[in-house]
Amino acid sequence: GNMFDIKAIHNLNVTGIDVRTMPRKPFTAKVYTRQGSYQGHENSIDGWFLVLDMTNIQSQMTFELPTPLPKFSSPISLNAGSKQAFYITSTEAVFFSTHGVKTGNLVA
Repeated sequence: GNMFDIKAIHNLNVTGIDVRTMPRKPFTAKVYTRQGSYQGHENSIDGWFLVLDMTNIQSQMTFELPTPLPKFSSPISLNAGSKQAFYITSTEAVFFSTHGVKTGNLVA
């Protein structure tokens, strides 16, 4: 799976996540979140909360197109200056990052 942090510059609500996978058969995805960073919490489920557990997600037909995961049942609210960690995992799909792998890189 992939772990990453979002640091909010402004107040925002995270309502869902898109992923990039290899074109394959339908897959299962789970998304966990926690306040603060994932760093130091990679090997423990303590403090992580499941926000999506979905089966039979159909991936796009090409890697270039992101596959939208279903929306979270409740938005995850972040206040300006706060940090929220996310962990996306699947037993069938391989997820790819398109913005590098270095922790701390600014994406958007």
